[in-house]
Amino acid sequence: MDTKRTGLSSVVNFIIIVCVVVAVGALVAYFGSDVHRTRMNAAATQFSEWTPENIAKDPENYLNFCESEAQKALLTLKASEISVAQNEAGLNSMLADAKGKITLGEKALAELKAKYTETEAAAAWPITWNGRSFDRDAARLQIVRLNKEVESKHGVQYKVEMGLKKLDAQKNKIMEARATTEQQISEIKTGRETLKVEKLTQELAGQLASIGGALQATIGSVTQDTGTFNIDQLADQAVGTVDDAEFDAIMGK
Repeated sequence: MDTKRTGLSSVVNFIIIVCVVVAVGALVAYFGSDVHRTRMNAAATQFSEWTPENIAKDPENYLNFCESEAQKALLTLKASEISVAQNEAGLNSMLADAKGKITLGEKALAELKAKYTETEAAAAWPITWNGRSFDRDAARLQIVRLNKEVESKHGVQYKVEMGLKKLDAQKNKIMEARATTEQQISEIKTGRETLKVEKLTQELAGQLASIGGALQATIGSVTQDTGTFNIDQLADQAVGTVDDAEFDAIMGK
């Protein structure tokens, strides 16, 4: 009885963990894909059908079902890993591009601002910068434009870096979920072997009971009067035997 209770407790824990795994590994897919949403709803329905009573009736098939769902969760997590890796590659490319343009823009802006300050002080307009001639108004417009572009790229850099941090957090969750799911699959396999042992034990108990019954029948038949004597019976009879000479001597007194 204690073993069965422990088994049911492990099953309950498994259900909870599988729910967590699915939530971590497929939450985005659930809201973003009708296919994933349908599959997850179907799995939830199947889990609800495995009541404690049904589990007790057919623990082997329940473990098979759990393993199947865990394997599906692993596939979802692997797909999530691939998706995260692809997004990470794309963001890293955007980050490198933003950083490169920030460096180039800041350098160009510094040069143009220096030329503007120098030319404004000397009242020596126009100026030549980057192979082009700029009067005072055009130079001012160019400085404002470059500054906005640099600020925009800084904004891109910040957003991309935040996105990469979120991806790192997601990767950690996926790794934890995979480890948990793989552990549960291992426990399911252990549970299946335990069920085999328990089944074997029950069969052995039945065999022993049959042996005991047969043995009782054999003992009963041996103790019945068969017209023969065993050594113990002969010994008992020998103890009760009277010597005739001794008896006649006693009677003649």
